[in-house]
Amino acid sequence: MIAGLVWSHLFGPNFTEALIGAACGFLAFSFVQWAFRMLRGYEGLGGGDAKLLAVGGAWCGWQGLAPIVLIASFAGLIVAVPLALKSRSARTAIAFGPFLALGIWLVWLARFKWPGNPP
Repeated sequence: MIAGLVWSHLFGPNFTEALIGAACGFLAFSFVQWAFRMLRGYEGLGGGDAKLLAVGGAWCGWQGLAPIVLIASFAGLIVAVPLALKSRSARTAIAFGPFLALGIWLVWLARFKWPGNPP
């Protein structure tokens, strides 16, 4: 996350956007994790998911959070639906982190302004 904040400060459009993105990413998934645990009685997200979304916010800014989660969710569904149909178990755990990482990478590539290129 620190590397993302430094990168945003040096090359990104706005350091404040990256800082807000890191905070909002962490708080959003922390809230989802807490709410799911209160409603269902068991963990639905791992503790690393909130931290990884904070990293995504640091690298992509707060505007990148929704596309990151959208890409990660669709990619996760592409993997989860066939597994769920095959195993017929509603509690098959699938790590969300790799899908978040894919979303972060794709959004970062789309948002990044290469040094020397016009915005």
